[in-house]
Amino acid sequence: MLKGKFFAMRISGKTKLLGLFADPAEHSKSPAIFNAVFDKHNLDYTYMAFKIPDGRIGDAISALKTLGMIGANISMPHKETVIPYLDEISEDAKICGAVNTVVREGGRLKGYNTDIYGAVKAIETMGVDISDSSIAILGLGGAGKAVLTGISKKGPRSIKVFVRGVDALSQGKVFGVHHAAEACSFIQLTKEKMGVDIDLYDIENAEILKDVLLGIDVLVNATGIGMGTTEGESLIPDASYLSSKPVVLDVIYSPEKTKLLTQAEEAGCIYSNGINMLIYQAKAGFELFTGRKITIDDFRNVIA
Repeated sequence: MLKGKFFAMRISGKTKLLGLFADPAEHSKSPAIFNAVFDKHNLDYTYMAFKIPDGRIGDAISALKTLGMIGANISMPHKETVIPYLDEISEDAKICGAVNTVVREGGRLKGYNTDIYGAVKAIETMGVDISDSSIAILGLGGAGKAVLTGISKKGPRSIKVFVRGVDALSQGKVFGVHHAAEACSFIQLTKEKMGVDIDLYDIENAEILKDVLLGIDVLVNATGIGMGTTEGESLIPDASYLSSKPVVLDVIYSPEKTKLLTQAEEAGCIYSNGINMLIYQAKAGFELFTGRKITIDDFRNVIA
């Protein structure tokens, strides 16, 4: 857990500004992590968190340009909606349709997705061989797409994705603009590009949810349920859904233990919050922002 501490940052007229654009943003550990690493390596950068309401990411990107910021990390709910405001995005970001890192390169803004790398490393850190696993993902927003893209590259036995509205879509009650329809299209494209077995289910169908979860090796919550205004909530009704003891990763890291992780603990699962995903994607982001290579221990140490 990060300790409260002021870092001896060198703030001057030449200090390079980085930030996080998210809502909520107050919970973020990114400022403490990045600033500690900048301080350790005597780099003249500073990192701040900015609460950017839904629908205002375009204004934030304009501010980034106006202020001459080096770049920004992008988190919920902006990972997809930021894309039209960028000049270019990386191949990985194109594949998953989401951006979590924006870097100013000359006069252009390029979007990357380091969550893909972070998600894979977070799962592997828990002792999982992704290529030999059946994996379920809750949610297919920006984080969910990154998780799906990352694990698809590793060729797992199967992937099960849960979003809201799938049953209604199959019954013709919702149409192409609905997130379930968008999820269906994204999964079809991923299957074609990656050659992996992916099934889509309705997360509100408790019977199917339980049946699927009892047959998986890994469960990833890629939604924001369990943080902010939904703290104390879980998409899993109770611990019996995890009685087959899958490895459980919640991409949320604040609070440190969500209700889902409490349920995982009750079921006897190996589990983790999103802190490893955060530090691995932060390492990749640091290297994009600064052009410097760094070890993962630099990030682990400021948390330890």
